[in-house]
Amino acid sequence: MNRIKLTLLTLLISIISYGQEKSEQYFQDAVYEICNMLEDKTPISFKRAVFLTENAYHDGQLDWNVFCSQIDSISRKVNKMIVSKGLQNYKTAGNWAIFSYMTEKSEYNNFCPLKYDFDNFMGDKDYESFMVSTLLKHKKR
Repeated sequence: MNRIKLTLLTLLISIISYGQEKSEQYFQDAVYEICNMLEDKTPISFKRAVFLTENAYHDGQLDWNVFCSQIDSISRKVNKMIVSKGLQNYKTAGNWAIFSYMTEKSEYNNFCPLKYDFDNFMGDKDYESFMVSTLLKHKKR
């Protein structure tokens, strides 16, 4: 639980630094909601915290339902990979399945593994190359 809170705190700090460049209301809303998670006022959700951070950066243009649908779809595929290999009892099965989904051609990713973003691997051109929403949209990591 402490690792999750530390990660959420890191997201919170990144929100504050992004907020200086973008419209402030989305950042204030994200900070408020993540603080509520950290203070145990609302359930902790890493997926929600990532969405809030990225949505604030994109000035509220992301859709929570679409974001969830994409993540949930990948989650179902990754779980199918684990079951098909009979790896349910291994603690590292999820790590293997996610790595395989992202890097290897398979029926689960429509034989299109994700590609590394060599153009902006340091994120110095923009922050978007580090975002989950960008990964889901462009299939680059």
